[in-house]
Amino acid sequence: MTTTIRKLTRSDYEQYYPLINEFRATSFTKEDFEQYIDALPSNISIYVLVVEDQIVSTTTVMYEPKLIFDRCTFAHVEDVCTLKQHQGKGYGSKLLQHVIADAKTRGCYKITLVCNETVLPFYLKNNFEKRGVQCSQLL
Repeated sequence: MTTTIRKLTRSDYEQYYPLINEFRATSFTKEDFEQYIDALPSNISIYVLVVEDQIVSTTTVMYEPKLIFDRCTFAHVEDVCTLKQHQGKGYGSKLLQHVIADAKTRGCYKITLVCNETVLPFYLKNNFEKRGVQCSQLL
């Protein structure tokens, strides 16, 4: 099977919408989606993994320039999700490896993510380590 990883495009709405809704219920129109893609800042990339012309997995990475650590860049991974019928095939891991390689080429000193305990084993398998405590406040 042919797999490719590429950035999300305006024409991906029909396949992306059900994928992201399987991850977390949300609602946005095709017009909302296209406006969002057009307005993405250059430090945010949304990648999709495509198998035989079908988007089966996605993730987002944000690159944050920092003044600490000699003005390095910090990468944040968000929204790693794979269609349920394609889970367990290594597609999420392929996307993570792609994002990690991209972060290295950008000179990032660290890549991090926040996840639910239920998917922690997936990230540990992909060489992430559990660190610290996350705090948040719903607004």
